[in-house]
Amino acid sequence: MRDNWKALAGAHKDPWVWDRLPVAPGGRKPADSLYPGILRELEKKLRAKSKIDFDSHHQGFASYVDAWFYRDNDDFRDRRLGGKNCFAGLAVTLWRFGPYYILGEYPKSLGARAGSSGLPSFEGIDHFPTPAVRKLSTAAENCLAENDLVRLHKSQLAMPLPASYRGIPSVLYHEKPKLFDAIFYWLD
Repeated sequence: MRDNWKALAGAHKDPWVWDRLPVAPGGRKPADSLYPGILRELEKKLRAKSKIDFDSHHQGFASYVDAWFYRDNDDFRDRRLGGKNCFAGLAVTLWRFGPYYILGEYPKSLGARAGSSGLPSFEGIDHFPTPAVRKLSTAAENCLAENDLVRLHKSQLAMPLPASYRGIPSVLYHEKPKLFDAIFYWLD
């Protein structure tokens, strides 16, 4: 896969190309057309419920698809938030412009009319304080690898960007930008 990336990057002006055509030939549309099927498969394999946001959190634009998986049982219940509809879950953050993703854990409060949610964060990458979520992350990584997706780890995304980098005015942006900030961003 990585050799294919190198060959494709050399053949295109844009080094961020995907060898599985995440875009229509000749187009530059995000990879969203591939992700629904992959995420449905992941939900089945994990035997989990999910909350998936393809709509950039309903406003602005996010460079990622935010998918969150949990099971409605005590192993996933998050007592820190209180209430019977508060869960720790597996956050699968898929980059829209290539075959990369990150994993982490964050809680959600689910309600009939309202709820709360977390956003991808550099600090949350590869962090799984809940054993049931950690176990889910291993199964998710296997399924995503079968679909030619590549997991990025916190150590890879910690690379500082040059001081000249002006970046994208993202809600997720750090004071000292890292590679994470250049890849995973949300414009509100």
